[in-house]
Parts: sequence; C-alpha cells; structure tokens
Amino acid sequence: MPNGVLTSPNITADIETGIGKMGREDFIKRFKGYDPAAYNAPKLGRKDMPTIMPWTMYAGMESKDLTAIYTYLHSLPAKKNVVVKWKPLQ
Repeated sequence: MPNGVLTSPNITADIETGIGKMGREDFIKRFKGYDPAAYNAPKLGRKDMPTIMPWTMYAGMESKDLTAIYTYLHSLPAKKNVVVKWKPLQ
C-alpha cells in the first residue's frame, strides 16, 4: 500500500486473537456470504479499510472444501498474535 501497511488477520485457532471462537458453520457461512451472485459490497467511508482477503474467489467453493480448510487451520498450533490492521507510514 502506498500510504502504509495493511496486515492480514490472525487465522490461527487462538481463541483471543484468531479464529478459535469461530465454529465450522460460521466459517463456511462467512465465505458463502461473498458469493458474487448475491453479494452487494457495502459502501466504504473515507476511513474504512477494505479487507485484502479475496472472499469472492473462495465463495464458490463447496462446503466440504471449506470444511477441509477450517479443519486444516485448526490442526495447526494456535498463536496469540494481536494484529494491527493498518499502520500508516511514518
């Protein structure tokens, strides 16, 4: 980013700083909610930051494939890592 650094969220299974509280169905629902056939992108304000996750690319995946991703992510060690989403250049 030309004016700063945009950092991806923690997707480890850490309960406090990652996706550890997200159940499998919620994980799948999150991706399916970005199906291009039904998704209407919200208007972003001047200070809003869009996500860098390519949600629509994953939205068409079958639930069994998204379940496999969920299962894989939860098989990895959870890492406590508070992420600052946006850091402007100094």
